Amino acid sequence: MKSFFLNKRYKTLILPLLFLIILFTNCNDDETYHNIPDVYINYEINLNLPQFNNLVHAGGYVYIDNEGYNGLLIVHYYDDTYIAIERTCTYEPLKECSVLYVDDSGIFIKCGKEEGDCCDSRFQMDGTVMHGPAKYPLRTYNLVHTGDKLTISNSF
Repeated sequence: MKSFFLNKRYKTLILPLLFLIILFTNCNDDETYHNIPDVYINYEINLNLPQFNNLVHAGGYVYIDNEGYNGLLIVHYYDDTYIAIERTCTYEPLKECSVLYVDDSGIFIKCGKEEGDCCDSRFQMDGTVMHGPAKYPLRTYNLVHTGDKLTISNSF
């Protein structure tokens, strides 16, 4: 009987401790957008305007300056959806060079304008990591497509 009592007692002590260890470990590993400052966004795009002609066809993209932390990248994805991506690399995002650009091939997004400018991380056009040192996907914002309008926003 005594060994049963000890096992039950250890379970009541060890299980909460194990839960706390897992909780705090997961919090540190799940900082997807750590250190990218939160910036309020409420921006509307009229797809009929000439500056957004690149968004008419799948594969097109445009940069939006002065929105988000380092600007936005709006991509007309190949499944005919649109994606709003923060133009900040998730690896050392506070560095001045962490601004993202679409590669000249138009196939992927890279950190820094030129090769070797920054961390050389590469991302697919949907924001997932292709090549590190970045470990986390790019931050995306809410985007609603209604008729000829795209509305990009976030909520805190």
